[in-house]
Amino acid sequence: MNMKNTKMFLFVVLWLLSMMTVSICAASAVPDSEISIGGIPYGASVDYVKSVYGEPDRVTSSSGSVIYDGPEQYYIYGNSFKLEIGGNKVVHMSTTANNGLGTPAGATVGMNRKILDTLYGSPKNIMRDKNGYITGYYYRSERDNYIGLRFEIRSGKITAIYAGAFD
Repeated sequence: MNMKNTKMFLFVVLWLLSMMTVSICAASAVPDSEISIGGIPYGASVDYVKSVYGEPDRVTSSSGSVIYDGPEQYYIYGNSFKLEIGGNKVVHMSTTANNGLGTPAGATVGMNRKILDTLYGSPKNIMRDKNGYITGYYYRSERDNYIGLRFEIRSGKITAIYAGAFD
């Protein structure tokens, strides 16, 4: 191989590696519009939440958390939909039952975990138990590693969905 061919070969290899890196990074991020459950997006105002779901069934408070530096309220609808409110905005939310609430792409509690690969691609993180079984997927948002979607998984099924800020 002469010097010109060697340079061309190295250029092609480096270009392929950079494209693989871009593909891997893109596959693990979800659009910010997906950071939502039941039509409530991350950052939604309390007024918007109430316009969609009405007054919460219960409201609890805390003096602060790891997610939001300041007092928080928890709006609880039914026994399975919970929103953390910080600074009058939704900072985190979860659904823990097959109640019809899901992500904009259509992931809901009770679905097979394999649907997540179809809807979102490869997750940023796969959580496993001590025996190696998959217990969760985490997808970060396109704009922030600390905001995303987390799916809890048991026996191959989605058992909970969490969206918003994570510590």
